[in-house]
Amino acid sequence: WSLGGLVSQLKNELDVKQVYCWHALNGYWRGVSPELNVCAGINVIETVPQLSNHLLSVEPQLAWDTVSLFGVGLLTDHAAVAQFY
Repeated sequence: WSLGGLVSQLKNELDVKQVYCWHALNGYWRGVSPELNVCAGINVIETVPQLSNHLLSVEPQLAWDTVSLFGVGLLTDHAAVAQFY
């Protein structure tokens, strides 16, 4: 079995129009794992968001969010996205 085979079967046999799938094989809640830089040669950058004072006044818990504290891994271009998926 493969995901592609399952999607084809769902569409052909059950007339399913769209199939959505979320996975975290090489990704996780903080974006794309920076370890892919080394093990797969996919260019990943880590960035930390700059939260505005206004946003922090409305949502103060964002100051302790893991993305705010440690950043998020991002793919740098379309080729990296294609290689990732």
